Amino acid sequence: MIKIKKCAIYGGTFDPIHNGHLHLIDELTRSGDFDKFIVIPSGIPSQKVAIASAADRLAMTKLAVSEMLGSNHLYEVDDCEIKRLGPSFAIDTATEISNRYPEYEIYWIVGSDTVSSLAKWHKFDELAKIVKFIIIERPGFKLNEYPAELKFERREIEAKDISASEIRNEIQNGKDVSKLVPKSVLKYIFQNRLYGAA
Repeated sequence: MIKIKKCAIYGGTFDPIHNGHLHLIDELTRSGDFDKFIVIPSGIPSQKVAIASAADRLAMTKLAVSEMLGSNHLYEVDDCEIKRLGPSFAIDTATEISNRYPEYEIYWIVGSDTVSSLAKWHKFDELAKIVKFIIIERPGFKLNEYPAELKFERREIEAKDISASEIRNEIQNGKDVSKLVPKSVLKYIFQNRLYGAA
């Protein structure tokens, strides 16, 4: 029997990427379920406004993945959404990755806080045919109802209750965020004076 290869896509604004994101990646890959894990910073987010530039968010993501997860061939930071013109839509990214890796089954990772709005995503019906969703329970967002067309797996990991907006606010207020982000990311933030860092 031929084993089907599995590719997980973890997209986000990553503004900045933090230890909560990295904990999730580490926990999912430790399961041994995935043969490839692609982390994709959004170019022009369709759901929110990014504070740092796409180039800065990509650089921080690369630094974080390298520092926390090492040079494991399983991980890949991809800039396809940053290179693409216009808003970053999951359907475009899923189609591109699916075409690039036709031998892989594609899984899209979302937090439970996102599930209620999935049906409003751009071309969601098409997306649901290309990917299977991995739903991560986030603190305070337990869900019992899901869109009918959703193919998904629920994963209960001990998700860390950290938010990028909280980190940005703490930095702006001169507070210590060294326990929330990797050292390399914190250094980059201060070197480039992001989020009001001084």
